[in-house]
Order: sequence, then structure tokens, then C-alpha cells
Amino acid sequence: MIFTPRNTKFNKSQKGKRKNLLGKYKTLKMFKKHSYYLNTLESGQLSSKQLQTLYDSLNKYIKKSGKVFLKVFAHCPKTKKPLEVRMGKGKGGVNYWAARVRTGTLLIETKCPQISLAKKMH
Repeated sequence: MIFTPRNTKFNKSQKGKRKNLLGKYKTLKMFKKHSYYLNTLESGQLSSKQLQTLYDSLNKYIKKSGKVFLKVFAHCPKTKKPLEVRMGKGKGGVNYWAARVRTGTLLIETKCPQISLAKKMH
């Protein structure tokens, strides 16, 4: 996977406070010339698979006329024990990596010279 850390100081971490899952996002906003940003409305978590599919789909849509930059990175390990395992015997292995997102966090920056392409993306 591209959007996972190579090595960390500790393999597993505690959960912390989990808020509601990410559901909504704002429309694209233009701050600089030919650059558009996508930011969140709610707090939550994005898995590394979600980030990778978002990145791939935008690159496929823009093709070679623009560029996509991700502003978040999945750095929190999420663990899970296998099914039908008895209680105890320690914490489970890392299942996936996630990025914690707050409200108003910038997710993506796209540099696209064609305004029509950027408006069609959202």
C-alpha cells in the first residue's frame, strides 16, 4: 500500500476518542489560481484504502492535464483480532491504517488549468 507508514516507533496504539464517521464534505474551493481544495464538514476517520481510491480516481479523471496532492496521511494503526478467538492473549494485529480528520481539514489540493475539469470533479 502506498498510504501506510514504512516504520513506526510502536506497532500498535490505543484507540483514543472516536467521533462520528466521516460522511460529508464541502465543495471545491479555489484559493490560488488554478488550484482547488476539498475540505471536510465533519470529523472522523479515513482509511488508507479510501485515500488511495480517492487519489487514483482523481488522477484518472484529470489525466495528464493537472496534478493531485493529498494533504492527509494515514498514520494511526487500527487493530482487530481474528474471528472466533477466545478472550485474552493480548491485542490483535494491525488490520488497517487510518487518518484522523477534524472538521474543516483540507483533504486534497488539485492543480488543474482547465476550470471545467475541476468543476466536473466535485
